[in-house]
Amino acid sequence: MSTEPIHWSDEYKIGNQQIDSQHEYFASLINRLAQTLPTADITLRGYLITFLSTWFLNHTAKEDREFVDFQVAHNRQQTSVESS
Repeated sequence: MSTEPIHWSDEYKIGNQQIDSQHEYFASLINRLAQTLPTADITLRGYLITFLSTWFLNHTAKEDREFVDFQVAHNRQQTSVESS
């Protein structure tokens, strides 16, 4: 199984340091998974895939919450500006 690693680049950054570092970490997890899977036994494969999936779902849920918080704050700011 031949895989090309993900080469992290500043082009992938969105401007939020915390999220950017999590995305970079996620890319490194994918690279490690791709290196390990071909030689891993079935138990380790299951663990690695479960870990990666769980990490991803937790990360995206956090991003969703932060986006909602941003939208709420933005809407409050807009309402405040419109009512002044």
